[in-house]
Amino acid sequence: MASPMSQKLEEKLVCSICLELFRVPVTLPCGHNFCKRCISDHWDKQKQAAAGTEANYTCPECRRGFERCPELKKNVTLHSVVELARDSEERGSAAGRCEVAPAELCRQHGRPLELYCEDERRCICCICTVRDCQRHRRVLFEEERAKKQTFLKESLEKAQEESERIEQAMKELELQTESIKDCSELKDGIQSKFTHLKKALEDFQCQTVARIEQEQRVALEHVDKNWNLCKDRLDILGQHMEKAQSLLACPDHRSFLQEFPLFPPLESPEVLVPVEFDVAPVIKPISEILTSISRLLLEDLPACVAPKAPNAADQGPVHPQELVVKAVDPLPKCQLRAELLKDHRNLTFDPETANKYLELSKGARKAKHSPGTVPGQGQGPRFEPWQVLCTQSYGPGHHYWEVKISSHSVILGVTYRGLPQEQQQGHSFNIGLDGGSWGLQVREDCYLAWHKGHAQKIQEQLYKNLGVSLDYGKGLLSFYGLGERTKLIHSFHSVFTEPLYPVFWLCEGRVTWQSNFSGFYTAGMDAAPGSAPSSSAAALRLALAAPGLPEGPLGCPICLDVLRDPVTVPCGHNFCQGCLQELRQRPGPPDGGGAGGAARCPLCQEPVPAALRLCKNRALCELLPLLAAATGGSSPSPSAAASPTSPMAPGAEEEDAAGEEGAVVLCDVCPPESRVAAERSCLVCLASFCGAHLEPHRRAPAFRAHRLVAPLRRLEEGLCPRHLQPLDGFCRTEQSCVCARCRTHEHRAHDVVPLEQEREHKQVRGVARGAEVPTRVLRAQQAKFLSDAENELQELAVTITQAKKMVELIKGAATKERDRVEKLFAEASEVLAAFQKEVMGFIEDEERSMLGEAEADLRWKEQRRAKLAQCKQSLENVPSTDTIYFLQEFQALKAAMEENLSPPLSFQKELNFTKCTQAVGAMKDVLSTACKNQWNHLQGKGIDGLNCQEMEEALAESRFPDKSNNPACLENRDYFLKFAFIIDLDSDTADKFIQLFGTKGAKRVLCPIPYPESPTRFINCEQVLGLNLMNRGNYYWEVELIDGWVSIGVIAEDFDPREAYNHGRLGRNDRSCCLQWNGQNYVAWFGGFEHAIQQPFFHTIGVFLEYSERALTFYGVKDSKMTCLQQLKVSPSAKGKLDPFQSKINRQFASLFSCKLKPAFFLESVDAHLQIGPLKRDCVSVLKRR
Repeated sequence: MASPMSQKLEEKLVCSICLELFRVPVTLPCGHNFCKRCISDHWDKQKQAAAGTEANYTCPECRRGFERCPELKKNVTLHSVVELARDSEERGSAAGRCEVAPAELCRQHGRPLELYCEDERRCICCICTVRDCQRHRRVLFEEERAKKQTFLKESLEKAQEESERIEQAMKELELQTESIKDCSELKDGIQSKFTHLKKALEDFQCQTVARIEQEQRVALEHVDKNWNLCKDRLDILGQHMEKAQSLLACPDHRSFLQEFPLFPPLESPEVLVPVEFDVAPVIKPISEILTSISRLLLEDLPACVAPKAPNAADQGPVHPQELVVKAVDPLPKCQLRAELLKDHRNLTFDPETANKYLELSKGARKAKHSPGTVPGQGQGPRFEPWQVLCTQSYGPGHHYWEVKISSHSVILGVTYRGLPQEQQQGHSFNIGLDGGSWGLQVREDCYLAWHKGHAQKIQEQLYKNLGVSLDYGKGLLSFYGLGERTKLIHSFHSVFTEPLYPVFWLCEGRVTWQSNFSGFYTAGMDAAPGSAPSSSAAALRLALAAPGLPEGPLGCPICLDVLRDPVTVPCGHNFCQGCLQELRQRPGPPDGGGAGGAARCPLCQEPVPAALRLCKNRALCELLPLLAAATGGSSPSPSAAASPTSPMAPGAEEEDAAGEEGAVVLCDVCPPESRVAAERSCLVCLASFCGAHLEPHRRAPAFRAHRLVAPLRRLEEGLCPRHLQPLDGFCRTEQSCVCARCRTHEHRAHDVVPLEQEREHKQVRGVARGAEVPTRVLRAQQAKFLSDAENELQELAVTITQAKKMVELIKGAATKERDRVEKLFAEASEVLAAFQKEVMGFIEDEERSMLGEAEADLRWKEQRRAKLAQCKQSLENVPSTDTIYFLQEFQALKAAMEENLSPPLSFQKELNFTKCTQAVGAMKDVLSTACKNQWNHLQGKGIDGLNCQEMEEALAESRFPDKSNNPACLENRDYFLKFAFIIDLDSDTADKFIQLFGTKGAKRVLCPIPYPESPTRFINCEQVLGLNLMNRGNYYWEVELIDGWVSIGVIAEDFDPREAYNHGRLGRNDRSCCLQWNGQNYVAWFGGFEHAIQQPFFHTIGVFLEYSERALTFYGVKDSKMTCLQQLKVSPSAKGKLDPFQSKINRQFASLFSCKLKPAFFLESVDAHLQIGPLKRDCVSVLKRR
């Protein structure tokens, strides 16, 4: 027998003329639906009755008339729903009734046990509550159980905690064992590859397998040893727990105290042996060799030997891994795709890895590249490129999935888990750029196969539907184009060593969908036990394949979502009214329409008259809520038609319609025309119910675990985004709402209270402790809070207007200043060019002048040398017997040597033009110094003087710094570790809004901590001091900034902690100084004066105190390098060179060292959190001697 829901569905699908299910349904322009034959016969009768007069065609329901006979075409969507309803009715008649396994029942009345009677001490049903236990005290099972539970002693708690830790360690060992044993699949994959190669690889194959087995054997031995240790320890803990429980159960106090000394204490557990198993270094070189050989044997060689492969259609079904040769003709879809779909897998996107610009659908099966950042996806470790991973990972076996893309500029592939999240230089993606990922890029004109940073171009047609086949054991990854025939695009050959995750990259405006075949393959499955609808309704729900998905017959082809306010065009197709109206209003020819012509249907391209009035299809409007209720969903609200891409949560329509506090929440199951006020909302069903529709939750045992609350308008906001469970608690440690799974995992050790308790706490905050808060006081506080918020909004509006004016003013001033600066730089360039021309002319003139003198002197010396050489040669040629001739030649040589004893002035001048280099170099140095100092002056730091002499002095000082007493010149951290100083936080000084973690960590909290009274405790500032005193020598410590605004510094020992807030903060007085991080930059404080520091953020800050030198320096620590941020020290300099901050330092900073100092910390913002950094133990031995 059909259920009431199934009967309502069939009533909406009945023709009002023949009173049967629609047969070839058609839709009239008024929106009503009839059988095509029934309405045609009805109009024929009207035409015969009006013989001789003009025929008037009217609607049988609304009596609306039409001048011409409307063109009747089949409503495609309505016809599909009717056929599915007929099929589900036939299946429902044959299916048996689903029986629900009853829970524990009352022995007396046979009803489910719901309450506990404290007087009779037994569980009772609803009839027992009325008859036998009406005047008894009755409570819920949870309350009675809470009363009867007791806490174990400290020994039992420690045993339980250690037992849980060991069980967790054993689970991890089991996972390690499974992962280690899985290498056998890797071994089989390697062996299957070696069978395709020559005999020469067999020896190398045996060596590789033997090494893997050896690594596996060693790792398994370590795991077995750890398993035995954990098992023995667990037995010991079990015995200890039994003894502790028996001791706690002892009713006699005397016996308990006598046996307690005999209770053995727990011994410390043995240390587990570290397990290391990594075959990646062995597999990586082999993988490269096998990849090359596989491509050679399976692709290149067959393509060369057999240029034309036989038609695959004549050979029958072919297994996907054999289709690696591009020359093979594509197989028909019915053969190859049917073979691939046997291993089909459904994918869902991982929202924790999605880029901040990628918007995922509600079911995480659709990804869209949005123009702006998606709310809630800006924090955490995500991909910097436009990428997203899938939650599924695949190992050994054969896997196949299909995706649909909106256009080109998309990359799909697989990757290991360690795919880098950072942007690769020169690429907008990182898929296929390393050895652990493979990707296929869909371009406008071709495909690119990416791996290890290399791309292979593939010329194929563009497919909108793509299939990905992964044969893990054979190392084969194939990409297919899905069209009329399934076509292989490209195949990768490799050896996979880790689980593979599907990964996608989307360019701007691109959309991708994951194909889901579960609706088609599960249509014949039985309904789950405990489901309320009948078998026919369940079959209909499965046959519709979830109407909320784009693949369902009730999806809009434009927005790819479930229909909202459906309208039917003359061709019979259905769309959302808002989607189609927006499409018709677009400028230009929409969807293929001619310029200036009528709009066309986006599916069949049939013309749609421009004057057609879009009326809602009334049958579909009434059918959609019923189908949504049958499938456990919620119907889309009419107001959502204007925004087809943003489905509204249950109750959102009522909230928008009411627009005020206390608006009535309507039942989600009642018909739209007669919806009544809801009594309760279910956080599991995500729906609100009236009294009549709430009865199944009250009676049926299947709904016992559902949580019912007061009616809510936004039910999705009451679910945990991580575990999808109802939020029923509030974590005061992290100030967030949590669910039951959050309390047992992430927030296990946190302070978690019920939501109602936290609300009461926040409502009465600010009222005197212990005082009763009247309702009028709470309302007054809420009204004041709302008034303050309204005032803040008004102030922000005024501030925004002023800021916009300031932006325009800044832009105008910057443009004018830029023009003036460009003009000055052009003039300076002209001056430099003129100076360059003069210097070059001076060099050329000096060159000509000195070159003439040098050449004249050269010619005179060459002539004198020639004359002397001639006389000498003549003297040497005189015969020894000719004395007269000898004397004559000798006298001629002597005369030549004595001739011109004072020759022309030789070239002795200095090269004057060589001084140009020195002059130009000096000018360059002065210009560089001037540019640097002026730039520092523009940034608010550096030297204020403007004349050249002062700039040269500053340059000389910067070239020769005093490194002897200047720690800023020491960049190595090891130097400072010699002065390492151990700091312990003093809990007697901590403010009540600071929570200490041992003696090394501090965090700002919202709820005050009841510390004991202490005269040294800060009461007006969120500050805490260290226990240690500093009065001589050098000290160095480090602080890690975890979050928020934090100030680090020192303070005098005798400082009064009860000072007011303005004067008691670090650096706002003469008895303390600090370095503050305010979320944007660093600021140094002393005596109420501040100095901004332009440096990047460092997670670790080093503090170096030189007590004897009366200096305090702050460093940014990264790895082993130190960057000086600010040094506080008296610095005597020329008058007029100091800013107010340094002047304050010079006047009063030395007096701070007249007493003992303590480390001090100020947690300024509400999320501030710091940790005292650990230092090397061997560097602090000098502290113990102090």
